[in-house]
Amino acid sequence: MNNNVNTEERKLFKENFDSFDVNGDGRLDIKELATALRSVGFHLTQKDAEAIHAQADRDGSGYIEYAEFERLIVAHMKEPYTKDELIEAFNIFDENKSGKISAQELKNVCMQAGDKMKASELEEIIQEADINGDGELDISEFSNMLLSGQKHM
Repeated sequence: MNNNVNTEERKLFKENFDSFDVNGDGRLDIKELATALRSVGFHLTQKDAEAIHAQADRDGSGYIEYAEFERLIVAHMKEPYTKDELIEAFNIFDENKSGKISAQELKNVCMQAGDKMKASELEEIIQEADINGDGELDISEFSNMLLSGQKHM
């Protein structure tokens, strides 16, 4: 396991891993991994998914076990987001293209991704990142939220 990951982060990673492990076998196949990555905003071809899977599958089992998943996520988190990636992620959440992300939009995207967060948890995320206090996230607030989360990992 990665020593740069705290207990809370590890718990979140495990919850995500388990939600993507559709068949509950404790490992991700290529299809499950691709679904997981697409749900967080990656636009992957099958070839991309296969390449990421092959890179992450360190033991050559053909599956991604939790430890391999954690290494993959931590490695990606160390890479800074580009401006285009931030805009792309924002646009995924901004379903009505209003230029702001509401708690409902955040909930909708999380539900589509299989995330089981409670409405109160999502509202708390919005409140913490909502600098101007309007109850929604604009691109700047959203970017700051992602970038500050990245610095803590």
